[in-house]
Amino acid sequence: MDQDKLTYSSYNNFSEEQMDFLFSDEKFVNFLSHYFSSYDYDLQPINGKTVFEKDPQHVLIFLRVILANIKNFLSYFEMLNRNISYLYHKEHKRFQGQIKGTLMVNYYVKEIAMHNIPKNYDCLIKAKSYNTPENIYIAFGLEEITRKFKYFAKIISVINKDNVTELELIFNYLKRLEEFQKESYFISSKNDANKIRRKYGNRYPRNERIKIDIRFRKNKIKNERAYKNIIHWLDQFNNFNSIAFVDDDTLEMLRYDKKFTDTLFELWNLFKIKETLVNKFDFVEESNSIEFGKNSIFSLASEELDLEIYYQKGKGIYWNDFYERTWSYIKKDNQQKLVGIPDISIVRYEKTKTVVMIDIKNKIRRKGQNSEEIYKMIGYYSNFSDMFTKYYDDSIKKHSVLIFRNDNKQFSEKITDNNGTILLNASVSPSSDIELCNNQFKIICEHILTIEKR
Repeated sequence: MDQDKLTYSSYNNFSEEQMDFLFSDEKFVNFLSHYFSSYDYDLQPINGKTVFEKDPQHVLIFLRVILANIKNFLSYFEMLNRNISYLYHKEHKRFQGQIKGTLMVNYYVKEIAMHNIPKNYDCLIKAKSYNTPENIYIAFGLEEITRKFKYFAKIISVINKDNVTELELIFNYLKRLEEFQKESYFISSKNDANKIRRKYGNRYPRNERIKIDIRFRKNKIKNERAYKNIIHWLDQFNNFNSIAFVDDDTLEMLRYDKKFTDTLFELWNLFKIKETLVNKFDFVEESNSIEFGKNSIFSLASEELDLEIYYQKGKGIYWNDFYERTWSYIKKDNQQKLVGIPDISIVRYEKTKTVVMIDIKNKIRRKGQNSEEIYKMIGYYSNFSDMFTKYYDDSIKKHSVLIFRNDNKQFSEKITDNNGTILLNASVSPSSDIELCNNQFKIICEHILTIEKR
């Protein structure tokens, strides 16, 4: 693309090559999986006034991953239907006028002792049962998928009423899932699955799950291929490890979704900053957390400096119980504080404490085009001025970073104010081109680590 033809864009999707680049990094895929697995979608009441406790757009992203993969689940289930696994067990039955299986002598002797001539015989027979560990697990999974889909439908009806396509897909799949649950061979398994749910909750217990692996090793499961496929799918679903589902269909479905692309770009930048600090600046990763929004995501340490890296966290970094935000909405009843926080916050611990704000924009930009976003960063300094002047070391020059995308020509530029605040504007691109990607992250990290007195 001719650089002179680059224009403002509200967002930019990733190309197929870029998506392949992102998902070819096994470490990043694992990190991304942890991100999605940190969102626990337990059922809760939903109505028009309820706000989902975490970002509802992340629910939609997770839903779309499931929708893209539920077709595989259903196809595996069709294969399963042709040859259901079973086992034999001994069952106590009473037969009239005849003996089948093995006579239960103790019952027979008891009747004789009472001077009765038995007309009915208690016997142990070999009976077929579909209550196998694998079928119970599948029955548990069917119920869980059904519950989640119903929950997703409620979420969409609140936050995205106009999205008819997703609602139609959910209801179509719900219908098929409910038909599967009515199959006679899963009804008894469902009873056992419900007992497990009552005892352990919505997470399938490991001690029950491991019984399936034992049966696989002993070749006791018929239709092994279908069962392995469906159980692997359920393992991923039950662990909420949604990125593990990624395949060509899923990427195609999500590639053109603005929210997913924006979130993916933010998380990739978060991950790359951490990796660059470790690989190029000799930081040691002391810990990481999947408690997004609560604790720091990464804790890094070097000989001279410790870093705590946060993603989308405000309280405790930019305001607390002693220092509040300075801007509020004017309302009759109360004052609602102005919301809005940087995407990434890096708290630096040396002799004193300072913080670096990083905002990420999945927008194709070039040098000198970014006034709107620059003013937003300046607004952060104003809104969080109490913390910057009273909580953090005000004798240290404030540093911040604005990250944009440019897939053709990299740029970096710095702007400053009369107080020595320095804002770095820089581009990055998910690319194997070192100039567009790795070198840019090195520039960003150098800015993050620079500590200067006023």
